[in-house]
Amino acid sequence: MLGDGWFDGSGFGSENKAKLNSYKAPNGQIYKRSVLLRRVDNTFSKWLKEREFTLEDIDGQPEDKKAQFRKALPFILTRSEFIGPNKKLKSRKALNLYTGAYSLFSVSEGNPRTFINLMRPLVREFCETGGTVKATSQTSSLEATIHRYKASLSALPTDGYGDIRSIIQLVNVIGSYFQLVQLRDNFSPEPPSTIEVDRSVPPSLASLVGRALNAGALVRMPLEASETGREPNHTEDIVGSRLRISYTLAPEFKLPLVSTRTVTLSNIIHSLNSAKKRRPDLFKQFTLPFHVDDTDE
Repeated sequence: MLGDGWFDGSGFGSENKAKLNSYKAPNGQIYKRSVLLRRVDNTFSKWLKEREFTLEDIDGQPEDKKAQFRKALPFILTRSEFIGPNKKLKSRKALNLYTGAYSLFSVSEGNPRTFINLMRPLVREFCETGGTVKATSQTSSLEATIHRYKASLSALPTDGYGDIRSIIQLVNVIGSYFQLVQLRDNFSPEPPSTIEVDRSVPPSLASLVGRALNAGALVRMPLEASETGREPNHTEDIVGSRLRISYTLAPEFKLPLVSTRTVTLSNIIHSLNSAKKRRPDLFKQFTLPFHVDDTDE
């Protein structure tokens, strides 16, 4: 009904024929995106050389090397979609990257209201026409769902911390930071995409994080197998929690639907304050991201 997607969880680890073909030169879709990124991003090209990857023969590499490439694939996809020449960030939303059953189900985050809003027009089209729902229909429904969700977050009354006065502003700070390290910094196969609420975070900001968690804008990550103790269940226990941005909002920041390394929230706030000192004009209306270049369409 919805077709395969770029972030299909079965794709990164599978060795089925269709997935292997997507790596093959010259027409494989993953191959073509990787070549495009190599052309515009010299830091990705450097990473390929350091790891001795040959894009023309990825599927012929030993399994351990293929696993390394698959691990980096979500960030190869987003960078190839959103980075232009000279590593300038494209302004387009390009929601096509988030189509397909796996991505749409992930974006809904299991929230019944979000899922219904997202799927209702797609089910209607499927019933009327049969076959796979068009990607344009999926992106249209996705854009409307994200807009509706952001409006609901904006309506929530909150007390903030410093320049961060609302859940939306908090999410903008975190999402823009991840956009910086994932898209604007040098290529990394596993940049950070989750936060830890560390003890350096002021209580008022931790309280706002708790409200964002309750509203679903942030999602608590499960404990790692090596961690001990009880997973916190209450806002007052938010310190020490590992969180990620809701996948419902990931397309807003051009982020892949994966969870990787962690950075402390206090480090993100420090980066925000440093950026504010460098470019105070950007914060008259709380403009983000932290580091700004001109964007291309």
